Amino acid sequence: MVHGSAIAAFVLVLAACAPVGIAESWRGAFVKVYNRTLTTVSFDGGWVPICSVGAFSGLPPWPSSVTSPPPGTPKVAFDLDAPSDYVGIISVVISEAGVDVMHTEIDEADLPECSGRPPS
Repeated sequence: MVHGSAIAAFVLVLAACAPVGIAESWRGAFVKVYNRTLTTVSFDGGWVPICSVGAFSGLPPWPSSVTSPPPGTPKVAFDLDAPSDYVGIISVVISEAGVDVMHTEIDEADLPECSGRPPS
């Protein structure tokens, strides 16, 4: 019984300390790029396949992707309009209607249907 109490006490101490350490190490920007078109799109530092989402930690410049986008992939430009010390989620929605940048997390159910190509 003493052994079980010691484990329970250890778990409580670990749980009390863990969120602070984890929360502190993850403070910063997190960018989600939603491609809502029927073509792969690329941008400085990355690319996102058809009707998919790409996630990027921090603000650009991002390191180049390990894999290259398919040949002929259109390049899309967008401005995150965030200071270098920005903390939070930035959502970028690329659709045939254009590119929307929002400084908030969005509900994926509210995304436009995948269709068309990104604007040139």
